[in-house]
Amino acid sequence: MIPQKLPGATVDYNNAQGSADTQLSQAQADLAQGDCMLVVAPVDSVASAQIVAAAKVQNVPVISYDRLIESRDLAYYVSFNNETVGKIQGQYIADHYKEHKQYL
Repeated sequence: MIPQKLPGATVDYNNAQGSADTQLSQAQADLAQGDCMLVVAPVDSVASAQIVAAAKVQNVPVISYDRLIESRDLAYYVSFNNETVGKIQGQYIADHYKEHKQYL
C-alpha cells in the first residue's frame, strides 16, 4: 500500500509479473474491494478489455497507461512521448559515459 496523499484515499498497487490472467484477477479483486478507479498498464491490450468490461458493470472508470487497452469503454489513455524519452536517455549516456565513446 502506498502512503495516503489525500485524506481518506488509498492506492492499491499490483504487479501481474507479465501475466494477463493475473492482471485480470488482480483487477477483479480490486473491484470486489470497492476500488473507485483503475489505472492499468496492460500486459495484453486485447485481454485487458475484460478488465474494462468488469469495471464498467460497476461504473468504475479505467485509465490505460502506456499501452492502449482495446475497448470502446475505456475512460482514458495516458502515455508519454517515446521519442523524447529516447533522446533524453541518449543524451544522458553521451554526457556521462564519454570514456566509452567508441560505443556511441
